[in-house]
Amino acid sequence: SIPSIIKINEEEFINTFCINESKNLTQISESELKDKIISKSQELNNIIIVTRGTKSTFSAQKGIFYETPIKKVNAVNVIACGDSFSAGFLYEYIKSKDINASLQTGTDCAAKNAESLCPGSIV
Repeated sequence: SIPSIIKINEEEFINTFCINESKNLTQISESELKDKIISKSQELNNIIIVTRGTKSTFSAQKGIFYETPIKKVNAVNVIACGDSFSAGFLYEYIKSKDINASLQTGTDCAAKNAESLCPGSIV
């Protein structure tokens, strides 16, 4: 069964989908990454979200590409930022089915987590 939504970080995406086995992570261009995310989401007919740490989030829904800027914050802790992103994204997506709003909510939750000394405590 193919998941409706795949949320993965950049390194995991590259390693999982073998974007280019002959290159290391630093040699993969953003355009290659975007193209692979688009084609894989089109092939799987789903949403793929690739978080990239301090760089914008790349995602695609059934082949339509989205780029969401991160929020610049005074990060004191990055543990569980991906989990916080996922929770925020899924909360909003289940409620609204609006991918842009969901990506923004996920980004907001990840930023709040990064500002907190206690991982996963964003309230």
